[in-house]
Formats: sequence, structure tokens, C-alpha cells
Amino acid sequence: MKKGEEAFGYLLVTANPMLAGGSTGSAVDLVEERLSIKRWPLYEGTRYRSRIGKGARVAFYVGGRRRSGGCIVGRARVQEPVVARYRTGRTDPPQYLTDTPVVILELDEIEMLNPGISFVKRLPQLSICPDNLKNWGSLLQGGTRAFSESDWNILLETTGCG
Repeated sequence: MKKGEEAFGYLLVTANPMLAGGSTGSAVDLVEERLSIKRWPLYEGTRYRSRIGKGARVAFYVGGRRRSGGCIVGRARVQEPVVARYRTGRTDPPQYLTDTPVVILELDEIEMLNPGISFVKRLPQLSICPDNLKNWGSLLQGGTRAFSESDWNILLETTGCG
């Protein structure tokens, strides 16, 4: 995206979460939990958290190497961004050791993508593609990534992850 350009859509990134029992959970399971209640948390360090507003297009990326890792597994629209309140702001079930969000996105028009869409396979076609593909993961740091309309359309063409 060019500097000053309005984002057409946002990719929200989920990593494998820590579980209360000390093991590591599955990022795709956490995504599915969040989408089942139509709510998505944004944390203090989440990039673009103040820009993702009502009507924004969002898609959900699963990090890691487990089931659906490296893929975009769903998309939705933001119905309303809500400032989280202390103690009432949790969105994730208690078995997930996730932070308390500062904003909660209330979602609608949720669509699961099965199979998911491979981010890295689409990356060479995107304007944000780095010269050195070894470091492509840095593009997704900060929990979100904003996309132009042309990149969004390339990214979300429906073909499989495999």
C-alpha cells in the first residue's frame, strides 16, 4: 500500500496460543472460537487497531505449521468496533492464555474458507512482496496487515491452500 492510501481490507493474524495447562493450542481452533461468537479482539500492540472501523473488510490468517497454518481461513465485515472494558472485555474462552483486548470487533458477514488460501503462494503477486522472500513473515508482524483493493482481490481469490 502506498503511504496515505486508505486500506481496503485488513488481515488479522493469529498465532498458536498458550493454554492454561501449559501446552500450546491451535491457532485455527482459536480463530474458529472467535468467529463462532462473532467477536475478534485487538490488543494494545496491534497495528491499525484504531483504523479498523465499522464496515471494514477483515480476513483471518493462521500462523504456524499446524492445521491450516500459513493460510487465510475466513473473512468478515466489522459490524462495530467496541472499546473493551476491564473484566468484561475478554473474548477468548478461559483455556486460552490471551491478553485482555483494548478493542473488540463485532463481526458479521462471516465466511469460512475451506480450504484456506495460502498467503505465501499469493505473496509474489502482491505489491507488498519483499525482494527477499526469506523474510516474508515480517510483513505480518504487529497482528494485522492493511491491504490495497488490488492486493486484497489477489489475496482472496478463492483457490485452495494445499
